[in-house]
Amino acid sequence: MTTRTSTRRLLALGASLALTAGLLASCGNDDDAASPSEEPTTTESTTTTSAETTTTELQAPDGDPELVWVIEANEEAAEREYVSSLVVGPEGDTLYSGHFQAVRVRHVADGELVEVFLVDHAAESLAFTPDGDQLAVGLGVYGVSVHDSATGDEVLRLGSGYNHRAAVSSDGATLATGDRDGDVILWSLPDGTETATLADPAPGGGPMDRAVVGMDWHPGGDQLAVTHWDCSVNVWDTVAGAIIAELELSSGDGSCGMATTMLRYSPDAEQLAGALQDEDSQTVIRFWGLEAFDAEFDVPVAERVRDLDFSPDGSLLAVGSRLETSVIDVKAQSVLHTFDQEIVGTGPQPSTIAFTLDGGHVAVGWNDGRLELWRLPGAEELVAPEREACDPVPVPGDVLFDTGSAALRSEADSVLAELAEQLADSFPDATLTFVGHTDSQGSAAANQELSLDRATSTRDWFATWAADNSIEGWTLEIDGRGDTQLRVPDVNADGDFLADAGALNRRVEILIDAPDCA
Repeated sequence: MTTRTSTRRLLALGASLALTAGLLASCGNDDDAASPSEEPTTTESTTTTSAETTTTELQAPDGDPELVWVIEANEEAAEREYVSSLVVGPEGDTLYSGHFQAVRVRHVADGELVEVFLVDHAAESLAFTPDGDQLAVGLGVYGVSVHDSATGDEVLRLGSGYNHRAAVSSDGATLATGDRDGDVILWSLPDGTETATLADPAPGGGPMDRAVVGMDWHPGGDQLAVTHWDCSVNVWDTVAGAIIAELELSSGDGSCGMATTMLRYSPDAEQLAGALQDEDSQTVIRFWGLEAFDAEFDVPVAERVRDLDFSPDGSLLAVGSRLETSVIDVKAQSVLHTFDQEIVGTGPQPSTIAFTLDGGHVAVGWNDGRLELWRLPGAEELVAPEREACDPVPVPGDVLFDTGSAALRSEADSVLAELAEQLADSFPDATLTFVGHTDSQGSAAANQELSLDRATSTRDWFATWAADNSIEGWTLEIDGRGDTQLRVPDVNADGDFLADAGALNRRVEILIDAPDCA
C-alpha cells in the first residue's frame, strides 16, 4: 500500500477523557484517579428556619448530590497539597485549584489535570479578570502575582508582605489586594498602576487581628466588601474612598482567620450573604439587603464556615464548613442539600468550594489535597471536550507501566487494544512513531533510556496486534525524549516533586504521519 506523507501530528495513548478517568481509577493511581460515586438515593428536605423563625416546607429535587469524581489526597504531602482556593475558568470547562507553590488546572467534566502554574508560595486566593486573560494569585508571601492565563507566565507582581488576598472588579479595570496590615490597595489593570489605598480605620491589636482575609466586589459597581481576621467587615465605596456599612461575622469557632471567603454578593446585586453566630450561638448564614444593609433572614448551617459561593443565577448558595458542605435555596430560605462526606473529628476537612458555571455542580477542596466535584439533583451531566482524532489527550504512562519499569502492565492490554482498533479504522496507512517521555526525577541518562525502552515495549505490542489483525499498512518506529519535553513543571520552587504533574509527564505518544493528519 502507498502512504502519502503529510504533517506529523500528535496522537497519545488514550481515546477519550472518559476512558482516561476510568483507566486511572481502575489502576489505583490515587493522585489522578477520578472515582465514581454510588447511585444516589431519593430524599426530601422539609425544614426551613429564617430570621423571623418561620418554617417553610420544601420539596427537594429527587435524589441527593452525587459525587462525580474525586482526586484523592496525597497523604505524604498533605500539608503542601492543601487546597487553599478554587475558581472556575471563565469558559466554564476548567477548574483552578490553589496549592503551595502551584496552581493546578483540571477539566471540570472529569478532573483530568491539564496544566500546572508554578507560584512562589501558597496560592491563598484566585481571581480572574472578566475576559479570562489574566489570573491574579494572592500569595502566602511575596504579594500578588498576575499571570497570563493562556501560558501561566507571570506578567505582574504587586505588593509585598504576607497573606495577600486578590479580587478583580466586575469591569476588570481594578484589582484589589489586601494583606496582614489590614489596608486595601487598588491597582489599575492591565498595567498594574497603584490608584488608591483604602486605609484600615481600626489598625492595632495583635499582629493578625486586622489582616484582610476576604474581599468581594459588588457585581455591578464600585462597592467592595472587605472581611478582616477579627470578623469585622467594612463595605467601601471605592470611588469616594469611604466606608458605607459595617457588619460583623463569625466562622463559628471564634475567628474568621481560617476562612477562604466569609461574605459574598449575590450575582443579581440584591443581597450580601455571610456567616455569623446569632444570639443563641447558632451559626447561620445571614442575608442582608443592599439598600440599608438590614438583615433579611437567617439560615442555620454547620459551624466553622470556611467558604461561600453563589450559583451564577443567584438561586443557590453553597456553604463549605469544616463539618459539612451544604447548599441553600435562597428563595425558600432553607438548606436544600447536604453532601454525603466523611468528616471525622480533627481529620481532613473541606476548606474551599466553587460553583460551576452551569449552576448544577459544586467543587470542594480539602485541607489535605482532596478535590471533589458534586452534581446536584436535576443537573445535566457535564461532557468532556471532544478531541480530534489526531490530537487526543495523552494517557499517563502510569496506566501502562509500573514505576521505573518498561514492561507493560497486564491492564495495558485493554487500553492499547481499544486505541489500536481506532487507529486501524482511522489510519490504516500510516507511519506511527512511538515516543517515550518521563518525569524530571532521576538522571537524564536513565530517563532517556527508560523513555526509549517504554516506546519500544509499546511499539512491539502494536506490531504483534497488527500482525494478529492483518494490518499491513503501518510502519512502526520509536523515539525517546527522556525528561526533555515535560508537559508541565513537576518540581516547585523548593525542589519538591509534584506527583500529579509528574504523572502527566510520564507518557508514550504516537506521532502520526498520514494523509488524514494534514
